[in-house]
Amino acid sequence: MVSARQPLWSQIVEEMAHEITIKHLAPGSQLPPEAALMERFGVSRFTLRRAMSELAAQGLIRIEQGRGTFVHDTALHYRISQHTSFSRNLRDQGKEPHQEELECAVIEAPEAVRQALKLNHGASVIRHVTLSFADDIALAYADSYYPAALFPDFLHHWRHRRSTTQVYAAHGFETYRRHSTRVAARMPNAHEARLLRQPEARPVLVTHKLDVFADALRLSYGETLWSSDRVEFVFDEPPV
Repeated sequence: MVSARQPLWSQIVEEMAHEITIKHLAPGSQLPPEAALMERFGVSRFTLRRAMSELAAQGLIRIEQGRGTFVHDTALHYRISQHTSFSRNLRDQGKEPHQEELECAVIEAPEAVRQALKLNHGASVIRHVTLSFADDIALAYADSYYPAALFPDFLHHWRHRRSTTQVYAAHGFETYRRHSTRVAARMPNAHEARLLRQPEARPVLVTHKLDVFADALRLSYGETLWSSDRVEFVFDEPPV
């Protein structure tokens, strides 16, 4: 029984949590708009948002900026292996992958990128910035770099196939492998949170990856930000 002294936002949390967990609202289903919920509970916008923030913190809902509030889906299991493929990872779990290109330019390699790819001073790289989705859910924001000399037709093949694996194959690197993946966590800035359609107060997972060909030729280096409540990394054991 709800106590008369219990804050209104806490009562809303209890009622909404009951509906989600006991009545089993479908994962991914959208909650009514803010105005409708304010009218239903007879509370102010501030009180409702306090309740929604608590439900999000409990992992029961996700709030997507510009889209609305949704019952939380189970996190995707994203497999990290020697041949990691974004499209295959998603399709194996019944999700449709989609990538939007935000930026593509040939630039002089920044120092950190030059060292990672073992390039000479002044070497050019293709900087490719993308936003990746699972169905219509924003999942990852990637900033990737490719040696320009190795990928003369990068843009043509990527826009045609929307797959890094296919771009590699089109340039003769079918047998690439993932050399390394480093994972860390941090808070997003306002721009990153907006792209990932998540609150700034929710951390992101950050991966730094390096792909190679024939164990020596470095194909790409990149940093990807992942929405931490939408993905769970699974690392394959390396071959003995």
